[in-house]
Amino acid sequence: MSEVKAAVHQRYRTELAEMDRASYEDFVTDRTAELEQTIAETTAATEHQVIAEWEASMGRAADHQERVNLFNQARLSAQEVALATLWEGYQDPEDRALREAEQAQIEQDAAEERAMRALPAMDRWTTPAASNPTQQIEELTEQVWPTESIGFQVYAASLLQARSEDQMPLPTGPGDPLAAELGQVVTARRAEAEQRQAQYRDRRRQNS
Repeated sequence: MSEVKAAVHQRYRTELAEMDRASYEDFVTDRTAELEQTIAETTAATEHQVIAEWEASMGRAADHQERVNLFNQARLSAQEVALATLWEGYQDPEDRALREAEQAQIEQDAAEERAMRALPAMDRWTTPAASNPTQQIEELTEQVWPTESIGFQVYAASLLQARSEDQMPLPTGPGDPLAAELGQVVTARRAEAEQRQAQYRDRRRQNS
């Protein structure tokens, strides 16, 4: 097997693995012939230049053996260029599979985010799709629950932001009955989050 044919086989043996044997061999033969023709044409076009440059640098005419060596040098250079074209646009199957998996994950994440954004405010405010509170909402949160902890206010601001986006009523001050109702929601959700964190820490200690 010629070096060119071996290179063609190496390039396509995986990509065309599902092709039947006869069709694959025909393809390899045709592709090899195309490359050999390209190599021959390139060699013919550069042979005289290579010899002329050598003779100019050496200050004398090349003898027969030196011309043969220079011809082989020109052919080798042409072959390297031709074989390099074999791999233009090539994608390794493993790399392609990885990129496809990454793209699928991106699309899945986007679909999940769209689904979460479609949730009602009272379900959405603790999900990754929840919007960051605006300055106006943060100021309202501090007005409604001025004595609560920063942690409470962070949760409460997310809840008010979600309700604002869904045009749901917002509490106007500490004495608003809605403030007490939503405060209970925030407290309960914080307790759930703290419980999950405690369970996670326990599992880590057990596994360490």
